[in-house]
Amino acid sequence: MPSYRGIMFDLDGTLADTLPDIVAAANHAVTSVGLLAISVEQCRELVGFGPRHLIAGALGDGATEEQISSAIQHFRDYYAERGLDFVKPYPGIPELLTTLQDRGMVLSILSNKPDPAVHQVASHLFAPGIFHVIQGACDAYPLKPDPTAARTVAATAGLPAEAIAYVGDTAVDIETGHAAGMLAVGVTWGFRDREELSGAGADVIIDHPSELLKHI
Repeated sequence: MPSYRGIMFDLDGTLADTLPDIVAAANHAVTSVGLLAISVEQCRELVGFGPRHLIAGALGDGATEEQISSAIQHFRDYYAERGLDFVKPYPGIPELLTTLQDRGMVLSILSNKPDPAVHQVASHLFAPGIFHVIQGACDAYPLKPDPTAARTVAATAGLPAEAIAYVGDTAVDIETGHAAGMLAVGVTWGFRDREELSGAGADVIIDHPSELLKHI
């Protein structure tokens, strides 16, 4: 088995249960432009591809570009103010991070969530300095599964891609890990199911954070 020296995590659905806050922000956004709220399960399926995909999907095919743009801004404003109302780390995540840090692993976060929100959540939930790099969506890089941001984060962390396991809960995360040349680890406690992760070709699928330690 290769020797892994770094772990790169997705955020939503992997490290943190952010779904209640995302649902609240999305429904504030869609109702603000006069359309109907969506269910938790609808939101769960739309998360992972960035705010535009989420909001456009929530609004439906008949939405105008003006409605989409307005709703995205409502979503961002609401999330900036209220995005920490319900968020919490998944059970076992704080212990996993401590163990990985004790083992000398270089830890990082790469998310399709907007960069300010990623930093907001990470700083709220996790101790300062535990992550070497925290990177969310920004204009400098394409969204996952494009591997550009993953490779940049790896370089900033001072590691080759092949020395990193990328850990996430969606097919997008598995595709990102493969495209970047990393071990692609799927987690089943997040926003998608084992079938999606297996279908995307995950190298490893785990059901509890502690199981990661057996594969690195």
